[in-house]
Amino acid sequence: MGNDTYNMSLVSDKKKTNIQVKAVMPIKHLFAYPPESWKEKYDEVMAKIAVEEKRLASQFAVYRTFEVGRTGFFNWDRIMKMKDNIMVNSEFEFDKKIEGELTDIDIFYFVDNNKSFTKINYSNTDSIMIAPDSSAKFIAVLSDTEAAFFSSEDYNKIDFEMLRKSTTPTYKFKMKSVPITSRMILKNWLA
Repeated sequence: MGNDTYNMSLVSDKKKTNIQVKAVMPIKHLFAYPPESWKEKYDEVMAKIAVEEKRLASQFAVYRTFEVGRTGFFNWDRIMKMKDNIMVNSEFEFDKKIEGELTDIDIFYFVDNNKSFTKINYSNTDSIMIAPDSSAKFIAVLSDTEAAFFSSEDYNKIDFEMLRKSTTPTYKFKMKSVPITSRMILKNWLA
């Protein structure tokens, strides 16, 4: 029917009832909280969900910008083909606490002058493949008005030779939070 409204038919042996129901929260959000909080903390839970939905909408806007530009996505093959790539144990450290239980943050890894990027879920960042690239950077959308960056300048400080010599190459990516109040600010960080 639209606007998260659905027709639902309930049927028993002798009766049939049709009702309209409206979805109030996605099922993944429902399971992110213990059942006792659904009633007791309904307003608080719904406020957290609204914040998360706004953050995801901003993240999807960033993603759509690059998808439309046909830069590619899930381009690990491009990184694998880059000279001197290396698999590292990685840790992404944010300069501020990431709030909430709904942290489903994606980190975008841009390479080759933004011609290619991969999307890495924060929960899957224990080890990643990286390669020397003067334009490489990492970006994570934290909210509808804030993103975190590991800039190309920071990326170029990575000592790939030292990582290659290590028996367990490890790198901590220190992400810096930045308010995003306009498209121009985001564009400057992506440049």
